[in-house]
Amino acid sequence: MYIFDGIRALIFIFRALLLLIITGICAVTDLKWQRIPNRIVAAGFGLGAALYIVSAVLYPENIPIVDPEITDISYSIIFIIVLIILFSLRLMGAGDIKLYAFVIFMYPGSFSLNIIIISMLTAGVISAAKLIKRHLISGHLVNGTVPLAVFIFIASLIAVITKGEFIWRG
Repeated sequence: MYIFDGIRALIFIFRALLLLIITGICAVTDLKWQRIPNRIVAAGFGLGAALYIVSAVLYPENIPIVDPEITDISYSIIFIIVLIILFSLRLMGAGDIKLYAFVIFMYPGSFSLNIIIISMLTAGVISAAKLIKRHLISGHLVNGTVPLAVFIFIASLIAVITKGEFIWRG
């Protein structure tokens, strides 16, 4: 019994570390080159899938598809639809969408909702501040990009520390 509790804790730690490593690397590349490489996100999906397989073998009762209450999957589908709409309106880049999809894949439901809300709110505040500053200096509005992956990483760090229960509790 105690061994399996320890394994469950290790799986949580590995998932959290994977989330932080992938979002951290993407934050650096987004800051440096304004790009989120597909191979980094794909590696995250691959390693995340391996963790899901290990978790499913050890704890089949925790597989969302087996669980009759599929609210986490429903939330995840809604999040992805909203993100695709934001991409279609050119409010968000494709790399950001893929990184959010990775976050949703790693932690479906309220955990990822917290990451999305915090990252978008902080990015929005920073964007507004940058826009106001540029307007005051140059006298007109100038378009600029904000590296959203940085805010996704910060929100992921907050979510891992608080175990995902800092705004919305599922």
